[in-house]
Amino acid sequence: MVHEGSDAPHWHAFLALNKSILIMSKKKSATFVGQTHSLIVLTLLMATLPLPATSQLSTGEPVVHSTITDGVDYRVYDRDGKTTTLSAIVDRAIGDEVLLVGEEHDDMVGHSFQTLLLIEVVERIGSDLGSGRTVLLSLEMFESDVQYVVDEYLAGLITEAHFLRSSRPWEDYTNRYRPLVENAREFGLPVLAANAPRRYVNRVTNQGPESLEKLSEQARTYLPPLPYRGPSNRYRAQWDTVMAEAMRGIRSESDTTSFRTDPSAGNENESLGEESPAVHEL
Repeated sequence: MVHEGSDAPHWHAFLALNKSILIMSKKKSATFVGQTHSLIVLTLLMATLPLPATSQLSTGEPVVHSTITDGVDYRVYDRDGKTTTLSAIVDRAIGDEVLLVGEEHDDMVGHSFQTLLLIEVVERIGSDLGSGRTVLLSLEMFESDVQYVVDEYLAGLITEAHFLRSSRPWEDYTNRYRPLVENAREFGLPVLAANAPRRYVNRVTNQGPESLEKLSEQARTYLPPLPYRGPSNRYRAQWDTVMAEAMRGIRSESDTTSFRTDPSAGNENESLGEESPAVHEL
């Protein structure tokens, strides 16, 4: 998906190292949609799996509609760069178990597109938790230690005001992520608070991943299984590709040489040559 007026579709692939990545291990087939600086995951589950209780007031109808229009606000392209439709993309992806949906945080058209995609997938699969498949919405924008707060709100046990005070949502929640959560609530879908708590992320940043071993058993329940393995070589290559491509664009605009330091990839300062970086697909 790109905004109307863009020259061509441009896919950036990157995965956050948080609990949402565990969902991918259920099945290897996955579809990636959009540009990413962050990640939203739509997981298509069999309804026989244990799921959180959801509101009994659900009508199964969208409550927050997307206001964007294909061909006016955005265009959809397939992997070959040909114009297509959201319905066609969903048709191809509906057999997969995981849909990875990327975003740039300040892209409001992109946020509206996410809502459009959620509604399209739910309407295609169905939102009845009692039979067939259902959709689980996994959001990096909530941390795993507030999962019970999310569940209480979805079940209608607490007000939205209390939900927001207790769940520590990301900046500009009302405009960016509320449409997803409210539609999930109305459809009767579970929502997974997928990110690791910030205090533990900060601990890894300052003291390294081995510092997680000192956490209590309760604290570890909010994290992926330890020991923390760190990013794979493939992940590092994808990260380097995205960063290099971004800097290549800056360099072409400024007509100057760009440099970067990337300690996480184990590289020293490196300059970008004329050759375009390799493209890695998920």
